[in-house]
Amino acid sequence: MKKVFLTMACLFMVIALISCSGSAPKQLTDREILVKIYETMNGPEWEGSRGKNWLSDKPIGEWENVITNDSGRVISLRIQGGGVRGLIPAEIGGLTELEQLYINSREFDIPNVIPSEIGKLTKLKILALNASTDATHGRPEFPNISTLTNLKTLYISGFDGKIPENFSELKKLQILSIDGFEGKIPESICQLTALEELTLNTHHPPKGEVPACIGKLNKLKTLVIDYSGGFIGEITQADAKFPEWIWDMTNLEHVNVRAICNTGGPIPGDKVARMNNLKSLTILNCGLTGPIPAELFASGNLSSLTLSQNAFTGSIPAEVGNCSKLSTFRLDKNQLTGNIPDELAKCEKLFLFDLSGNQLSPNIPAALKAHPKFSSFKF
Repeated sequence: MKKVFLTMACLFMVIALISCSGSAPKQLTDREILVKIYETMNGPEWEGSRGKNWLSDKPIGEWENVITNDSGRVISLRIQGGGVRGLIPAEIGGLTELEQLYINSREFDIPNVIPSEIGKLTKLKILALNASTDATHGRPEFPNISTLTNLKTLYISGFDGKIPENFSELKKLQILSIDGFEGKIPESICQLTALEELTLNTHHPPKGEVPACIGKLNKLKTLVIDYSGGFIGEITQADAKFPEWIWDMTNLEHVNVRAICNTGGPIPGDKVARMNNLKSLTILNCGLTGPIPAELFASGNLSSLTLSQNAFTGSIPAEVGNCSKLSTFRLDKNQLTGNIPDELAKCEKLFLFDLSGNQLSPNIPAALKAHPKFSSFKF
């Protein structure tokens, strides 16, 4: 009997050991996860005070760039600045109360992989990811964030690969900014009907047109589409036509498009006259032709106008004087002719001014010569 008892006891111990070995891993605390992030992402070398109080006994809400709620859970985390580098650890997915996450990581030895566990942070409202990597080792592709349905603001920079179709799941998104992508802009972006700001930058100009359905995003106030990758100078234009639907988006306040087409037409005066909210307009290296319409200055709200590196003809409208808030006025590298209007002197806030590369009259109005910034103007 005693032998049977010992045998049964040993059996239960074996079962217990097997059960323990197969149990779920320990759930890390927010403090333990932050320590892991610090150790993995070069914390001792973080620039300035960005690592202040980290690894100390103080509450984690007092660690630099960490904000906690009343329960002591992390709701905001910012890992940015000089010295931040290394792979983002998968353990970050355990910060399940996070509402704001900003990470700017540099890794020059291996591609910076964004862990799939980012998708577990379902309470996120703001997500900003910037991966600065050595191009010889490749760049990371977009992470799958389709589960982050509470996102209102999304900034992604330094990535390659196609924009995922499942971005369309982010129905609450109000601000979307993607710097670095390949392939065409997916039409699924047009399902983000809450968008107020859309920025798409790439150094891999996609073939085909910018999706016309973007013109139906009637809450959009800021539209930036740049195929130049931020390079200065002449950029190869995308093989496409100018998206005329932009002129029908009367809610737009800021428009910035560069090298998105090689076949542009004139700016329609009748349509631009209805864009009364327009404050800044940049159309650079898009092949636009025809005259600069006087209606563009009718509202007087323009504070910035850049129409460089196109093929505009005719003269500069005198109506430009209506825009007293104008600080940037660049019409360089076009085919403009005629006199420089005296009315430009009414724009007292002019700071960036460039009319070079045209066939304008060399006679500069005396009133414009008296402008306080005249010495920096280019003609």
